[in-house]
Amino acid sequence: KTFLINSYSEAKKIPVFHFLQPTSLLKEKKSKFEQEYAEFFGSDRVKYYIKEYESLKNNFFSNNSKDKNIFYFNLLNIFDNRGETIFFDHSHVTDKGYKILCEKICSEIYDNLKNI
Repeated sequence: KTFLINSYSEAKKIPVFHFLQPTSLLKEKKSKFEQEYAEFFGSDRVKYYIKEYESLKNNFFSNNSKDKNIFYFNLLNIFDNRGETIFFDHSHVTDKGYKILCEKICSEIYDNLKNI
């Protein structure tokens, strides 16, 4: 899918932004709730998800497009320094989490669009 999107946008000179969304399973400073959720989730599933996210990060989001209109941003670590509860499951965040994500995504889009 991304190849098709990138190819089309490159041909039409349309900027495309790809964001790797965070997961509680990779958050460094988990709250008590997030830690309990990870334990409930199960160590085998946690290991599987970590492996898959690392693969995405390394194989897709480390890809720096030669096209100046295609952007990749890794947000996996955006909540690492926040010890409070941000996630209410492994991928969905609280209102505070959405605010932080929205501000970061908007900032990246704005900063990159003004330089095109």
